[in-house]
Amino acid sequence: MDQASVRAATIVETPAITVRRSTEADRPRWCDFVADHPQGRIYHHPDWLRVLTGVYGYEPLPLLAERGDGGIAGVLPLAYKRGALGGRRLSSLPHTPLAGPLARDSETLGALLAAAGDAAAARPGTQLQLKVEGDANAGAFDALERAVWPEAHIVELPERPDDLRFGSGRNHQRIKWAVGKAERAGVQVRAAASEDDLRHWHRLYAETMRALAVPPHPFRFFRALRVLLPPESVRLLLAERKDGDRTRILAGSLLFMFGSTVFYAFNGLRRDAVQDRPNDLLQWHALRSACEEGYRRYDMGAGLARDAGLTHFKRKWGAHPVPRYRYYSSAPESRGHGRAGREVYQEGGGMLRAAGDAAWRRMPVAATTLLGGWMYRYL
Repeated sequence: MDQASVRAATIVETPAITVRRSTEADRPRWCDFVADHPQGRIYHHPDWLRVLTGVYGYEPLPLLAERGDGGIAGVLPLAYKRGALGGRRLSSLPHTPLAGPLARDSETLGALLAAAGDAAAARPGTQLQLKVEGDANAGAFDALERAVWPEAHIVELPERPDDLRFGSGRNHQRIKWAVGKAERAGVQVRAAASEDDLRHWHRLYAETMRALAVPPHPFRFFRALRVLLPPESVRLLLAERKDGDRTRILAGSLLFMFGSTVFYAFNGLRRDAVQDRPNDLLQWHALRSACEEGYRRYDMGAGLARDAGLTHFKRKWGAHPVPRYRYYSSAPESRGHGRAGREVYQEGGGMLRAAGDAAWRRMPVAATTLLGGWMYRYL
């Protein structure tokens, strides 16, 4: 990138650091930086931003911080999105659990935050939103409004699968019993091998989201993940059973692997197969495989207040809670964003929410999938 182009793309410049819009030429260095950073996640990968912008039409703004010698000191993936009710947001990243700034030091972090703030302020009425895990460097975000988000559930992985222990001895034995029950029922786990596998799983996923009254991502989102993300970073595990002459998928989980972390991100489950414990068998295989492949953290994501069973399922695997926050350039309820400007899966709503949930669960799956694609684009 020549010096004139660098100046044109520069958003913030200090004596030691330049923050500019990243280009395709920066991609290999960006990927290496994220992979080497202790807090680097798949959601910081440039191809994750590529999926979001390609599927939902968001406008990308990947910020890259460089030292005077040209070395990368920090990155911050951002995307502009316009709400259906007129609000605008610059987010890191839309409908993504975690994708805050990655920096080598506090000076770089400050420069990235300043650049993000300037980029939001350059478009009047645009709210900045950053998604951050833990309380480290919390002081750097003092100029922003903080909203507490549902805690993530993290399993710390040992080096050997046989050293995995899930809570108390009694809890561990109950999990082993559930895994044995699934195996005795003829349930087996395999990795998805085709787009047809993905399509069958997506139907289960959409049905599961309908039961939770949460909008599902459309099929094109998951197809783009498998096509655009590095192949080694995406894995769909399927739990299935042979019934007569046909094999039925009972459950499936989509996992993302990157750096030292495996993310348990999306799940689908046949409601009439719960008693055969396919999800327990899936998690057992996923956790043991993660250990064998050298990963040190298994992120099970956040629970939902209205689904205590989901939260219990995450915690029984020995996961410990880790706080997550949303930081805003103004209070989340202000500047015309309101509830519609928040993530579509956030909690709350009282009687109105309960009525909406009931109506959502009565919709055909095809209708919820169609609406989900629209909602993730605009809300």
